[in-house]
Amino acid sequence: YEAAAICNAETCVVKTTQTLSSGSYTWRVRMASDSTTGEWSTSLAFKLASPALVAPQPIAPQGEIIENQPAFVWSTVGNAAEYKLKVSKSSGEKVLTTWYTAADVCKSNQCSVQPAITLAEDTYLWQVQAGGGNQSGTWSKEVQFTIKPAPPTAPAAISPLGDIKETQPAFQWTPSKGASEYRLVVSGNAGDVLRTWYKAQDVCEASRC
Repeated sequence: YEAAAICNAETCVVKTTQTLSSGSYTWRVRMASDSTTGEWSTSLAFKLASPALVAPQPIAPQGEIIENQPAFVWSTVGNAAEYKLKVSKSSGEKVLTTWYTAADVCKSNQCSVQPAITLAEDTYLWQVQAGGGNQSGTWSKEVQFTIKPAPPTAPAAISPLGDIKETQPAFQWTPSKGASEYRLVVSGNAGDVLRTWYKAQDVCEASRC
């Protein structure tokens, strides 16, 4: 650098066009003239910190769900090398706090992980935090989800079927797990001839109602 271009009576200042990545550096300088070159200055050290990590954006789960092993999905954060997932019950009881490597759980602009835990029917809160470059970002907002019971499966009708002679047939079907009552509808040419609710405890055995 030409001294006349960068120096005043007290100091010299140079702003380079080189873009530095985060990390540790040292620098030094020496003078030169037409006839001689001076000694190097004492080296000074500096460290360029990584850009601050922003909070990820939670995507799913949220609201009411029936899956008791849900996948947790959130947006990626630039420069993040890992993510910390925290799940707790709405009562405050901790359920999960685990770090995941970004390379293992993230693709494109989303990250997804399905922990090997089975959650009970309850209300939960979850949030995620990005980490990398010896720093941790801010936590995302907490997102609430509630695991509800899965709806009962549809019963399978067994009989009557086809041509029959009984004028007061017995209707049989397979029971549905979790069902407490059943509605039987019988329809003919003129429309419905029977629409009645029956309690499971009154009409069902182990494998048949």
